[in-house]
Amino acid sequence: MKNRFYKEYQEKDIQAFEYTKKLQKENEETELNLDEGLYNKLDNELKEFHGNLLEKGKEEILNSAYEITVKEQIRDILKEMNLHEVEKEILFLRDDLLTELYQDWLHHDSSLREPITDSVDKSISTILRNFRITDKER
Repeated sequence: MKNRFYKEYQEKDIQAFEYTKKLQKENEETELNLDEGLYNKLDNELKEFHGNLLEKGKEEILNSAYEITVKEQIRDILKEMNLHEVEKEILFLRDDLLTELYQDWLHHDSSLREPITDSVDKSISTILRNFRITDKER
């Protein structure tokens, strides 16, 4: 009798394990689909934005260079972020997500000026340091 209960318990344990594995696999597939769907959505929004710009004049394209750059950065940042599935799903359902995030960026207190200024300062320091080394070698 003990062996029979043990065997039934063992069979139920195996079934539970197999069911858990199946759910994990489905979850991974759903996560991959959400990732792929969100990334495709972002890429398509960017392509549509580029396509609309190409219908405009050269001046408007040139005036949109900042928006192009920031939207590409936003897309790349979103692809690198470790978002929860629910967050991905909510973002996927938003219409014109890149434009929304770009508009939020425009109202942000910061700008690209700070990181560019920091980068320029570091580059100048490196150039000057290398110049001093080269000048001493002469």
